[in-house]
Amino acid sequence: NVRHRLHCPIYVPSTSSHGDPKLSVSGNILGWKERSPFVFDDSLVHSAEYPDNDQAEVRVVLVLDLWHPSLTHDEKKLITDLYPSSCQD
Repeated sequence: NVRHRLHCPIYVPSTSSHGDPKLSVSGNILGWKERSPFVFDDSLVHSAEYPDNDQAEVRVVLVLDLWHPSLTHDEKKLITDLYPSSCQD
């Protein structure tokens, strides 16, 4: 995998009687808590759970993709050249 994913929870609904929304990543449970960002490798098996899905409020999370920390400068350049951003000139 060439990236890690950063989740920055902006708005997380109040705790329900069935628990908070959570993200499971390879068996590790991560919770969304406002102003508590976390990073995970999204190439691993992962899933989101919403206990009160029928009555769920909106959850707002800013998602940023980060370079995988083990990539070298040359590998990053190669990937950037192969998949140029639409924002580049």
